[in-house]
Amino acid sequence: MDSLKRKRLERNIRLYYLYEILIDPWFFGVVLISSLQQLAGMTLSQIFFMESVVMLIYTGTEIPSGAFADYVGRKYAILIGAIFVTIGMCWFATMDSLVDAWIGNIIFSCGLSMCSGADRAFISDTLHMLGRGSELTKIQGRANGIGLFVIAWTSLVGGFLAEVSMRLPLYLSIPCLVMSIICISFFTEPKKLDSISVVNQRVRKHVFIVVLQTCIGVWRLMIKSLFFVANNKKVKWIIGFFTLLTVSSKIWFYNYNPYFELVGLEYRYFGVLFCTLNLVACSASFFAHKVQNLLKEKHVLILLLCIICIPIILMGLMVSKVMTSLILFQNVARGLMGPLHISMIDIHLTPENKATVQSISTATRGVAECIVMALYGITLSNLGVSSSLVVLGVTTLLLGVVSIHKYKSYF
Repeated sequence: MDSLKRKRLERNIRLYYLYEILIDPWFFGVVLISSLQQLAGMTLSQIFFMESVVMLIYTGTEIPSGAFADYVGRKYAILIGAIFVTIGMCWFATMDSLVDAWIGNIIFSCGLSMCSGADRAFISDTLHMLGRGSELTKIQGRANGIGLFVIAWTSLVGGFLAEVSMRLPLYLSIPCLVMSIICISFFTEPKKLDSISVVNQRVRKHVFIVVLQTCIGVWRLMIKSLFFVANNKKVKWIIGFFTLLTVSSKIWFYNYNPYFELVGLEYRYFGVLFCTLNLVACSASFFAHKVQNLLKEKHVLILLLCIICIPIILMGLMVSKVMTSLILFQNVARGLMGPLHISMIDIHLTPENKATVQSISTATRGVAECIVMALYGITLSNLGVSSSLVVLGVTTLLLGVVSIHKYKSYF
């Protein structure tokens, strides 16, 4: 590898850090549920139903987008995804009806599906090309941590902005997404794919042939990767276990705002709490590689299961302002899960199917979210926030115990 190529690949790492900072809308998370309720006039049950349907759409685009990233290039997939996310955010900022919320959410989710898998494969390939593959957990954890650190402080500001105007945090989230598009345009594709050469050779001849060739290549790679996952017990277990944790964690997150309102917390404190939570997640992400080195893999997985399930159950059983502090544990898990998941699954993948399999993992999570969110919305409308949390925590704990028991058979 020549020195110029190495410098560009090393620059990828710095740009990836910047990408992680910019791709997450800075002020949106803290007012996500409240903005849908106030600006689009949605009820909590309607929000859960919308998310379940949107996740189904997300899932439908997830695997093809991963195959697209493997076949055409990670950079192009991430770039297209960032553009869609930006358009979706603009739609959210101007929404004034339920239809607007649906359209914005669908566009936003399609963008996320393009980025998902492709970005993790991008940094993995970059590190392997540089001979630094062993640093993947450390680099991914650091990237997540930096992003969470920025989100922590923007969330603090977001709570105060929401008191001025609920649209203000949404509008101010757009510039960072525009900057993410500029950042991605400077990425260097770490691995030159044969498919890219084929496309470049044919592009001058006929656009239709290029599109057809790309679609056929993406389809074949998608089918090949699906068979790979179906026949690999370890990969299936990793995808299943982290799907369980991620889906439970996301539903818990969607209960933040309703729970805060249930215990009478003011908007200004929403921002303070979200700031604290993201700082906790940031710290956990930074030290994920040390946790992985300190504990056995099985013990880390048990730790993740416990710090998600037990606080959910306790928050449901004892509703009070004090119990809101337990969401700190969810953010410890949030910081650890990303780096640990990518390090566990990456050793079983090849450069040719890496983005596609990562997308299959995300798609599996999407299907689970679609089903669970719909069921949780029904549970919520019948039992209320507190009892629904207990049901969520107990169910996750039972399924997690079964999964940990099967861990011995596969690893």
